Amino acid sequence: MSTQELRFDGQVAIVTGAGRGLGRAIALSLASRGAAVVVNDYGCQLIGTQGGDRAPAEEVVDEIIAAGGRAVPVVADIGSAEGVRETVAAAVALGGVHIVIHNASPVMPMTSFEDATQEGFHASMNTNAVGSWELARQCWPIFRAQQYARMVLINSAAGLWGRGGMPAYSMAKSAMSGFAKYLAGEGQEHGIRVNCVAPVAATRAWDGQDVPDGLAEMMAPQYVAESITLFAHQLCPANGELFHSVGQHLSRVVVGQTEGRAFDSAEALLAGFEAVMDTGKLDLPWQANESGALIAARLFERAAAATA
Repeated sequence: MSTQELRFDGQVAIVTGAGRGLGRAIALSLASRGAAVVVNDYGCQLIGTQGGDRAPAEEVVDEIIAAGGRAVPVVADIGSAEGVRETVAAAVALGGVHIVIHNASPVMPMTSFEDATQEGFHASMNTNAVGSWELARQCWPIFRAQQYARMVLINSAAGLWGRGGMPAYSMAKSAMSGFAKYLAGEGQEHGIRVNCVAPVAATRAWDGQDVPDGLAEMMAPQYVAESITLFAHQLCPANGELFHSVGQHLSRVVVGQTEGRAFDSAEALLAGFEAVMDTGKLDLPWQANESGALIAARLFERAAAATA
């Protein structure tokens, strides 16, 4: 089936962590469709240390320019307000900020919670949580003024469900889920859409993780970059959603609540706990207020029935 190419002509995209792996694939995909790209990359080791190497960002920029596109490198720590400021300024100089893809993240060595370091925790939180906050905070006035933006926060399966051996990474990535939903709610009336995507792609983060033979080819970063390209586009129908993008497969991830049951005591709750855990019928509230409203309605119904 033939479909029209998704184009980004006249738009400027910020892609963080774009010097290698998935970030590089996203930057190349957007540029190939007409976007001017700010290639942000700290040029650091996988764990986030020894930053400052300009080669990764500059090589991606050279590749984009050689293909006829527009791009600039920014070698800055996106986990700091100053690094975000430098990155946003580069985008404004290119023509504005229409798309933000926050992909950068250190990945700490596998460890138990007891052996995890405070340094690793702060590095994870700064790049993921603080980086998301600062990118949104500094870009929001631009987004509102132009009444348009697309923002994608790159989560992880570890952030959605937790992953053994990755305590700091799991916590830092989980922060992006709720924040994306919050931003989506505040931004929707201003033409701003924000989604959160947990990718699985064969990048340097796979090193030493005993990945089965043949799986890396199925999980090439270019496949996941295609889904991110959709979420960056004006025509994307989703807002405030969570997704799991695995190779050429995309799934929606939902945060639902069971129908549950009302109770008067801990003993009564224990006796009917099976109803609390029953996932046969789920509510899918879009934001927190809707969740509370659904429960309140059930409690009022119960009270009315009791006095009828």
